[in-house]
Amino acid sequence: MPARRNLFPGSNTCYGYHSFYEYLATADCRRKLIIKGGPGTGKSSLMKKVGEHFLARGAAIEYHWCSSDPQSLDGLVVRGKNGFCLLDGTAPHVTDPSCPGAYDEVVNMGSFWNGAALRRGRGEIEELTGDIGGCFSHAYLRLQEAHAAVLQYVLYIKEAIDEAKLLPPLRIMAEDYLSACPTGTGIQRHLFAAAVGPEGVIHHMDTVCDAATPVFAVRGATGTGPQLLFDMVLQQSEWRGIALEVFHCPFDPRYIDAVLAPGGPLLLNLSPLAADYESRLIKPRYERWLDLDSLLSPARLATARRPAEAAWERCGQSLFEATELLAAARQKHDALEAYYTAAMDFERMNMATDHLLAELDDFWREK
Repeated sequence: MPARRNLFPGSNTCYGYHSFYEYLATADCRRKLIIKGGPGTGKSSLMKKVGEHFLARGAAIEYHWCSSDPQSLDGLVVRGKNGFCLLDGTAPHVTDPSCPGAYDEVVNMGSFWNGAALRRGRGEIEELTGDIGGCFSHAYLRLQEAHAAVLQYVLYIKEAIDEAKLLPPLRIMAEDYLSACPTGTGIQRHLFAAAVGPEGVIHHMDTVCDAATPVFAVRGATGTGPQLLFDMVLQQSEWRGIALEVFHCPFDPRYIDAVLAPGGPLLLNLSPLAADYESRLIKPRYERWLDLDSLLSPARLATARRPAEAAWERCGQSLFEATELLAAARQKHDALEAYYTAAMDFERMNMATDHLLAELDDFWREK
């Protein structure tokens, strides 16, 4: 695995905000720090400081970015014998301790703000909070429109599928991939390698695994069979005891874009719904390649091509409009942050951060 991985624990999807926060903490995490506080109070900055510190110590780090602000962190995982994680425990991914003190604990950034100053700005804060919620509501409606167009597209494409030709190569590919995976716990960890946000669809698939990782690649228009392949792999991996990291589509999390067996190969969809993973991969080591588009009936595809392309264009337009609304939400969120930032005692917060960092450093080094 790379020393630094960039992932997303959630995304803005056609069903609203979808979170895989319960999978953020890895099996080697012995502590979970849940950070509470308003926007602009330093939650992300704290996680970045911790990440930089332990990256310099040689630890493997997972940075879990916010889908609605890709420069801000929602979580951080420090791997190791005494691994731990930090995460933003505020909406829309509210998290509270399940085993207080013994495993998870709250870090309260509200301890460092001036409540009187915030109360003076309550009217503006409530108005901005409402405006942000409105932007997200409209964005999710646009994403629903895009989803309806995708469903139409899939119906047209399925008319060109010859199922008798489709299933045998999928079964062979699934078996070849699973045979190359190390056996272990059979546990699945679900995340996003991409997210729909104010800058469009962004991804970090190039940090999910290192360049030496064998890649089993499948190419095929949505609806032609890549998801059937992933379904086969996930189902069989459980009873074979193969642990997998499952990376979902950031637009429609029912779809899977990739699976990775830690210490083993990557199975990657090169024709996903939303993210262009292939363009960011640096000299991937392709072990196997399956092109499902070649199995489509040319005659049927010719009939379906025009309405399918029109549906795909509608999807793209709705997706673009959704990202514009998410960008508007981020602008208002920046204005909201300003109220909290102005009310913070960062000198006192930085002293507490240094104390926490020293404590975590001792914990991570424990024998």
